[in-house]
Amino acid sequence: MADIEEERGQVKEKKNRLAPLGEFFLNTSNALWHGLLNEPDQKTQQDRISEEMIEKLQVAAEEKSIVVLLVEKAYDPAHYETITGWISSKEINGPLIPVKLPAESAPIQMVPLERVRKISILAKNGVKISVTRG
Repeated sequence: MADIEEERGQVKEKKNRLAPLGEFFLNTSNALWHGLLNEPDQKTQQDRISEEMIEKLQVAAEEKSIVVLLVEKAYDPAHYETITGWISSKEINGPLIPVKLPAESAPIQMVPLERVRKISILAKNGVKISVTRG
């Protein structure tokens, strides 16, 4: 009889030691499922941010505001470059943003919207607007 109770105690002790491990696996699998199910939402969110950036850049073009873009480098996405200037066209209708650089002899630089991580706009009245991509 004592042997049976001793075995039950050992089984309970094993269960108690394995409970955190089981909870870890359960939480991990829930997190993975949640991540997979919400993946389209992240794309939708990025699309909304791109639309917001285009809207703000349209306004900046109309008001001839100074624009600062933080852009991923094409050959190394871990590094960024900063581009400062004005939007050179009134209409932004595509994946490229035309930016007129401050130097008179500098050509218009076409910046791909998907590489833009942050835009900052300084309006002529001093108001600063920023949009950041996550």
